[in-house]
Amino acid sequence: MALNENIIISTLRYLKSKIEGLHREGTIRYSTYVNLDRCCDELLSTLYLTKHSMEGEPSKIARLKKLIDKMFELKTIVECISSGVVDRSYDGYLRELLTRLRDVEELDLWTIKYGRNFSPFCYPSYESGELSFILVTPEKPNFLSSDLVGLLAHEVAHIHDIVDNYKNQVNKIKIGEALADILGHILVEFAFVHSLGYYIEKVVGLNNANQTKTCHPSWVARIWVLRALTGEIWQEQKIIKRNEDYLQSLLTRVPELDNLEEHLVKDCVREYRNNARNFVRFKFNEAILAKLEDLSDPEVENLGEVEKIIREAVLKNVQAV
Repeated sequence: MALNENIIISTLRYLKSKIEGLHREGTIRYSTYVNLDRCCDELLSTLYLTKHSMEGEPSKIARLKKLIDKMFELKTIVECISSGVVDRSYDGYLRELLTRLRDVEELDLWTIKYGRNFSPFCYPSYESGELSFILVTPEKPNFLSSDLVGLLAHEVAHIHDIVDNYKNQVNKIKIGEALADILGHILVEFAFVHSLGYYIEKVVGLNNANQTKTCHPSWVARIWVLRALTGEIWQEQKIIKRNEDYLQSLLTRVPELDNLEEHLVKDCVREYRNNARNFVRFKFNEAILAKLEDLSDPEVENLGEVEKIIREAVLKNVQAV
């Protein structure tokens, strides 16, 4: 198994490196496609042969199944690049969220749309100050859906140093995943409260000289929708199963949670609560709510799609914030 495992790891690293390079080019040469596709097929063959030789070793078989799934994902990405079904138009709405975790010089959300129905998946990469996400979605992705926005919030959380430190520690991977869920949840809350004031002011025509930061409109629209779905996202059976042994211990700060992780969670919660205070005035300001509600039909039509979503969400949910 040792030799095969070394081959598997080496080839996966090669494929990962090649694919991360290809996203910067936005295209793929035919010879490169053939080479990558061949590597994927050869590695899959090796994985299957190894799996068949390991009857009676369930833990090793489980590891191989994960590697096989990863290979199919990489193979899908290669096929999508070769078909030209890539889209780079969705990176703006991540930028505000990412700056809460780390200084990012460059950001590239490289979206690949694949022509079949499946759950989206994502690969974050951060090297030399350049951050990229390879996001694979169905051909017609719904960027307002709970599974896609929840996935992005979780994957974004993985770039934080504390969470990132767990990725190569096999015995602590589940702890890292649970931390990413917690941090992703808190980041969603932060982005929601941070965006609320600016866009309410925009819709009702108010000016605030102290409001210096803005959010990408598509990000804010998604946050509004996600606000109502947050509980649903983090109650999905897959996430519950993954976190059942770890999530509660992290939240209650048992000895397994060291000081750095505890600080991460407490700091994020504190920042969220501080920002939440900033929009209490909107929650109880009847004049603002009335103006949002009493806009004429032409005024509503002139708001634009993003502002319409926000207005509807404010009127529906702001009293519950």
